[in-house]
Amino acid sequence: MFHDYSDITDKIAEVPRWWDENGVPRYGEFAPYVVANIYAWEVALLEIACSACGTHFEVAISGQGGGGTGENGRSMADNIRAGEIEYGDPPNYGNCEDGASMGCFNLRVLQYWKRPRGYKDWERDSSLEITLPGMNDYQNHNKPPGIPVALPTWESLRLPEGTLDKLRTVALAVRGGPPWAPQNLFLHGPQASNKTEVVRQLARETIRPLIVADVADVLSSEDQAAQKVTDLFAHARNRIPCILFFDDVEVFTPRRGTGLYREFSSEIMLQFLKEIEKNREINRDVLLVAATSQPELVEDAILTHIARHIEIPLPGGAEGGPIQ
Repeated sequence: MFHDYSDITDKIAEVPRWWDENGVPRYGEFAPYVVANIYAWEVALLEIACSACGTHFEVAISGQGGGGTGENGRSMADNIRAGEIEYGDPPNYGNCEDGASMGCFNLRVLQYWKRPRGYKDWERDSSLEITLPGMNDYQNHNKPPGIPVALPTWESLRLPEGTLDKLRTVALAVRGGPPWAPQNLFLHGPQASNKTEVVRQLARETIRPLIVADVADVLSSEDQAAQKVTDLFAHARNRIPCILFFDDVEVFTPRRGTGLYREFSSEIMLQFLKEIEKNREINRDVLLVAATSQPELVEDAILTHIARHIEIPLPGGAEGGPIQ
C-alpha cells in the first residue's frame, strides 16, 4: 500500500477526487494532461477497489507510447482490450491499515485518452471505457491469485437483522436498476452508529462509485453554496450509476429556527429540493443518500421528499426503526 500522505489530506477538508500513479491525492477535476507523468502518451482513469476492505478509488495510470504500462511490451490500449490493465497497490486513505492489503480489484476504465499530437492535444476513446475482469472477482468475492481478500459484509456492521434486511432490500433494488431502483434514502441514528460505513457497504454491494459531498466546501461561500449543490448533482449525473452521499445533512438543510439556520440556508434548501425533483424526472441512476444523527434539525420538506427512511442503531444494539 502507498504512503498515507496524511501531511496533505489532514490539511485539506475536501475528499480527494482521484489519485495519481503514486497514490498521491488529487483534488481538481481529472484531465489527461495533469497526471504525474508529463511524458505520457496514453492515460486512463480507473475505478478500483481495495482487495482487503473494498474501498473504492478513482486512480490514474499512464503509458509512454507503444511501451504500455506493464512489462509485456504492449500499449495501454492493448492491455485494456486484453483485460490486463492494473493499478497495483490501492491508495492509503480511509480504508484498511498500512500493509493490510497489497493489491486491488481493477473494476472499470472510466476514461481513456491518447495523445497523437502536441502537449495538450488529447483525444478520448470511449470504446476502451469498459468493465474489466476484476469486476467479476469483486462481485463474487473470489480470491485472485496472490491477493488477500477479506471484503466487508453487511454482517460485519454488527447491526440488528431487521435493519440489515432493510439495507439488503435497498441494495437489491438499486442493483436492479431503473425503474425499480430507489432514488433516495434517509439514514438516521446516534453519532456512533456507523452510518458512513453503511453507505460505503451499500456502494460495495451495488458496485457504484461513491461521491461524498464536502460540507466545508459547499458552505465556504454564501454566494456560491447553492451553485455548489447544483454542481455536486451534475457531477453525480455524469458518473451514473453512482451514489451521492450527504452526511450531516442537517447542516445543508437545517430546520428554520434552529441554531444551524443561516440567511442563505433557504437558498441551499430550495436548490436541494429542485435537484431531488430533477433526479425523479430525468435520472433514476443517481441514488441520493442523506444521513444525520439529529433528524429533528432537518427541514421537514427534505424528509418528505426522501421516500425511504432507515434508522441505524449502534452496532450490536436493538432492532432498527421502521422503513418507510
